[in-house]
Amino acid sequence: PLVGIANVAGSGGFGVGANVIANVVSTAVNAYVDNAIVSSTTGLNVGATSSMNTYDAVISTTFGSAAGVGITGVNNIYSGTTKAAIEGSTVENGSVSVVANDLFNLNTVVFSIAGAVAGAAVSGVENANVIENNVIANIINTGINYASTVSVNAQNSVYINDILAAASVAATGAGVNLIPVVNQFTGKTEAKIEGGSVKGADTNVSAKTIANVNAGIVGATGAVTGASLGGYTVTNVFDNDIIAAVDGTTIQNAKSTSVNAESDIDILNGLASAGLAGIGANALANVLVNVINNNVTAYIADSYIQGGS
Repeated sequence: PLVGIANVAGSGGFGVGANVIANVVSTAVNAYVDNAIVSSTTGLNVGATSSMNTYDAVISTTFGSAAGVGITGVNNIYSGTTKAAIEGSTVENGSVSVVANDLFNLNTVVFSIAGAVAGAAVSGVENANVIENNVIANIINTGINYASTVSVNAQNSVYINDILAAASVAATGAGVNLIPVVNQFTGKTEAKIEGGSVKGADTNVSAKTIANVNAGIVGATGAVTGASLGGYTVTNVFDNDIIAAVDGTTIQNAKSTSVNAESDIDILNGLASAGLAGIGANALANVLVNVINNNVTAYIADSYIQGGS
């Protein structure tokens, strides 16, 4: 979705502005070949793909002679499963490809200004991106005979770009900014050949998770007579299982066999804040938190492999 909001609120007394964007999406994308016999000179391709792109922009200005309060939020909440699989089948000749791919591209820009003459000027801006999903590519209990290549690939990709800026100014009273940002990415990325057999092929099993997060916050508070207070936080949480495996499979006359699992995380956080109080307290708090708990596993177990490298 592409969403834009511009809001101006003004009052001779209390000026209040509230703007909230919420994108809530739940998906299930599945591609299957089940209990089939496939013979092909060109190959069998099974693919499941899901993508989500958001572009959210909010501009909010709030003024009041007694108080100016602006509340702005952008929230992206996603849950789902993307799965491609061949199960209980026989495939002969050609090439075999099973691919599951999930892509998120989330972009948020928020500007908020609050002002008051005799009272509090408060800007509250929040942004939350919560993603919980599973990306699975499997070949289960399937016999593959004399295929040129067998490829099983699962990839889970998240790109998040946040820019948030807020300013609060009060002549007599408090100037207050609060900006929390939360990016949470959890789930499973799995590529697996389980059971069955593969004869005379290059076999590749690959699972990869990519997380690229860029978050920037700029805040300014000011009060001539009164307190100047600013609180800014960025929290990134990653908790994913990345699994690439060949389990309980017989591979004969192999050309080559490879199993790869990879986690690629890039985080760039930036905080810039300023506060000025003529007569009164001036306090700023900047907090950056990154929590990463990705389990990356690649293995071959309970299998027989003959030939190749």
